[in-house]
Amino acid sequence: MFALPQRRAASGWARACAQPMALALSLIGFTVPAHAASTGGAVPSAPNRPRVIVADIDSGINPYHAFYYAGSEIYPDSAPSSVTQEVLDALGVKPGNVVTLTRTGDIAADIAADRAFWDSVQPHELYYFKGTNIIATSYAGEGLAPLVPTTAKSEHGVGTSAAALAGNPEAVLLFIETEGDLGNDAAHDLAFLNPDVDIVTTSYGVSIPYTGFPLPETRAFHDTYLGVVDMGKLHFSSGGNAPGLTPLRAGAGPWWSIGVGGLEEGSSEGDTLISGVFPDFVSDFTQTLPYCMDCESGLDQYVAGTSFSTPRAAGVASRVLLEARQLLGHVGGITVVDELPVMATGKGFTVSNWFLRRALEQAAWIPGIEEYDPIEGVFDLGGLPINPLAPWLQIGWGDVTGDPAKNVVQKALGHLNLGTTLNEKDIGYCDFQTQIIQERQLYWNDVAPFLPDVLGGDETGTTPAVDPFIYCENSSGSPASNDPGGQPVDTDSDGVVDGLDNCPAMANADQQDADVDGTGDACEGVSPTPTPTPTPTPTPGSTPTPTPTPGVSPTPTPTPTPGVSPTPTPSGSPTPTPTPVPSGTPTPTPTSSPTPTPIPATAEGSTQGGSMAWLPMILFVGAGLLQRRRRRS
Repeated sequence: MFALPQRRAASGWARACAQPMALALSLIGFTVPAHAASTGGAVPSAPNRPRVIVADIDSGINPYHAFYYAGSEIYPDSAPSSVTQEVLDALGVKPGNVVTLTRTGDIAADIAADRAFWDSVQPHELYYFKGTNIIATSYAGEGLAPLVPTTAKSEHGVGTSAAALAGNPEAVLLFIETEGDLGNDAAHDLAFLNPDVDIVTTSYGVSIPYTGFPLPETRAFHDTYLGVVDMGKLHFSSGGNAPGLTPLRAGAGPWWSIGVGGLEEGSSEGDTLISGVFPDFVSDFTQTLPYCMDCESGLDQYVAGTSFSTPRAAGVASRVLLEARQLLGHVGGITVVDELPVMATGKGFTVSNWFLRRALEQAAWIPGIEEYDPIEGVFDLGGLPINPLAPWLQIGWGDVTGDPAKNVVQKALGHLNLGTTLNEKDIGYCDFQTQIIQERQLYWNDVAPFLPDVLGGDETGTTPAVDPFIYCENSSGSPASNDPGGQPVDTDSDGVVDGLDNCPAMANADQQDADVDGTGDACEGVSPTPTPTPTPTPTPGSTPTPTPTPGVSPTPTPTPTPGVSPTPTPSGSPTPTPTPVPSGTPTPTPTSSPTPTPIPATAEGSTQGGSMAWLPMILFVGAGLLQRRRRRS
């Protein structure tokens, strides 16, 4: 992790002003209550509000920092309000563990004022900090007071939590403190086996001591297979801060997890040299974030590393999921449909974790060579220009960015058939990334289980009866594409897909429904209320025109697979054909880790392909001279 020393803003002015004011009020008969954290209190109920929960396992968090509260960069106009009574009930937060902290700007004085609360905090219990979207718990190592911010704990978790919320300020953040025992098994149990957690982000791995160079690993992060394959979550993990191979990392490497590298957004727009090789995605490597355990305000402009690009990507993914749930009216977390886990369902649509991942692949932004700034690249820890002939070699599927101008969220919704904005990509992305996935399947399913366990983790080799992965359409046709996305139906070309349109046969982009009966005014002959000029809608036609990715040649639109695209019914609101979800994966029920069964390379469920040119790096693992050490990425 590369972070410059924190430049802290001056603090204490509020406290200095408060003391004479308190004296003046007391002289005229007013009693000024002592500052102290208060517990309990009502939390708003919103039983029909969709939500998304992102778990961040990291060092520690500073819940006093202004970044998490109203008036900050991510909450400029209103207070965060995603934590409802329903969320607290789902996660099991006790009423007495809802706390309002003292916040005057002087963190030392505020912690002292709140000492009674901090002394009462128990490990492994969940606490909600009112005024934020943060619920936190501590699985820290021995000798560390749970949750209280202190310089004995790394500020790394302040940066990761802030990056996740910067990606989606409306996410509920479940922060799991593990300072002193980073990424321990009990913390992973909480994040990956909790049915109410949707997405997990981890920013640590194993490196050669004192170098930061990631080691090839032979065991996967604990519970990641169960959480993703059995329970339907997404797991984002850091690709490393050195040019090592992301597919060989225990967190980012297994085919069910998502590895994230770095891109210098907003500066050189270059690929970060000191970032893992062959990631699934990249995201913003250097960010402006809070990064302190002993301040209540101030941001560091140079918080850098895949430790922070990873939660940023997870946050953006959670934003896509939240908007999908809002469109479908999905309330709660991951549910089961036809004995399979799905992240969102309603109105005839279903979105699995594999489908959401495929949508992000298609939607990820590709910077063009014309956007590269070579001068900024010098100062960006080695921001390299993106090769326009084969950008996938550097940045995988591309940048998972929340920048509205790059439209990743809307393009992902379009690929989920929930919107009309689509994205074209050169077939080279699919060809290369499919080969990488096949290599990862081969290594983690058929090779790693037979290698020595040097660095710890879960043994791999257990595979589902049916490969759940959703593949794009590659040039060889093997594996065959099973992607149901990118085929939204918008009969009246008003920008609202038929399955979500309250008047699908007549254009009504405003979706006005005066009597709130579910049928739009345009279909009931009601004169609509005058509205501002609507945003231009796609050219009339049954299929929207895809937006080409900068710097690549669009490929012909593939022929839709029969039975996949939603088909409008003759009258009324059309019901789209539910999006297929791969069958054969287990029902998402929290269970103990299965006993992995190593299988030969020809067994069903494994896929071979490519040259495995990077596989010789596993020889590093067998060298008993290497020291095991968890390091933040």
